[in-house]
Amino acid sequence: MGELLEREPINGEAIFGEALGAQNLSASFVDDTLVALLQSAAAGLLVSSHEAGLLSSERQNLKRVIHLVRLACVTTPAWAQGSVGALSVPRGTVWPALLGIVRRGWSHLDSESSLLVLGLVEDWARGVSRDDPYPPGADDAAAIAYTLLDSFDNYSHEDELRRAIQIIAKIPNANANRYRELLLTPRQSGRDRSRVAEKLQEVLFCGPFYESLPTARDMSSSLISGLRSHLLCSDDDLPEEFNWSSSLRVELCFGLRSSVGHHYFPESAYRTPMLSLLREHPRAAIDFLIELFNHVADWYAHPRIADPLEPAFEVTIKLPNGNTKAHWCNSRLWQLYRGTSVGPDVLQSYLMALERWLRDLAKYQPDLLDANHDRTARKLQHLIASWNLLSEVHAAKQRIVLCHYAMRVWPHHAQGALS
Repeated sequence: MGELLEREPINGEAIFGEALGAQNLSASFVDDTLVALLQSAAAGLLVSSHEAGLLSSERQNLKRVIHLVRLACVTTPAWAQGSVGALSVPRGTVWPALLGIVRRGWSHLDSESSLLVLGLVEDWARGVSRDDPYPPGADDAAAIAYTLLDSFDNYSHEDELRRAIQIIAKIPNANANRYRELLLTPRQSGRDRSRVAEKLQEVLFCGPFYESLPTARDMSSSLISGLRSHLLCSDDDLPEEFNWSSSLRVELCFGLRSSVGHHYFPESAYRTPMLSLLREHPRAAIDFLIELFNHVADWYAHPRIADPLEPAFEVTIKLPNGNTKAHWCNSRLWQLYRGTSVGPDVLQSYLMALERWLRDLAKYQPDLLDANHDRTARKLQHLIASWNLLSEVHAAKQRIVLCHYAMRVWPHHAQGALS
């Protein structure tokens, strides 16, 4: 049937139209006929030419075609061939054509149809990969997903809202302006609150690193700006933070917003977007980490609150180039990374991500690490990051596993970005 459509498109289109309108044929026979046509290389043109018929009769034919496409127009990705319970990814030209029809002809989505369309776009998004970050149909998929955000923006559809957000997070540049607006929306309260923006930021900032990989790749500057607003507390923010923080105020002791005390447990290198940023844009990521760690050290060493934690003292270390640097240190900071002290989970996750990236760099590109570690160490003036960097360089030179005492104490007072 697929060959017929490709060789004799007029006859193939006639059969497709008759199958959609068949009343006296068994449903299984009709479905088999439609599937054979939808799997054809010419299926995209076929469904586009029958757009009016698919949208008629309360879109019953369109719903039927969507179910068949999701079921039959898929394949197993090459990396999963032969695996038990292998994943499926979309296959064929019918997917982008079907998304275009849904976008143009299904402007109002009720509760039932919203779930059907969400499933369609979700299945299409499985085809997004590093090799093909924006498959055909990305613009239509993004437009549909943003429409679904409005449908699910209520407390009754928390799971559906998250699923729609995960779709747009895979293709951020499909609607860059809208995505950037959500990414940079500051956290508000009351009527000014944007639940969609909060949920997107929660997925990207606190979730597994792969959720933020497309954003780190395509919008690193906006992502870093969003992280800066999400994490760092300024002196002007303190009155508002005191209204929301707990009596412990551990995050405020480190110069972080009270809201980051949630969603970051358990700590992991593979939580937060930092590992993705380090892999995609290492210079920008390191610059931001220096800024973050220096901010944290300044607030810890010079408390802004009435009941600070135990004070820090200065120690001096000698860098490989012979220079010396003063760093803030105490038992809490020394033990924080290994989880034997109390501190913000987000900081521990960021440090773990930095260590993971440095391990990989020392293993796969030791010459690059060796060539740049001196100038990086001069900027990292907290012992926790500087010590980690120096340990990695030593490991690269000696071809041994990283020192277990890496990244112990926070950097302090770095002088600007890396040159």
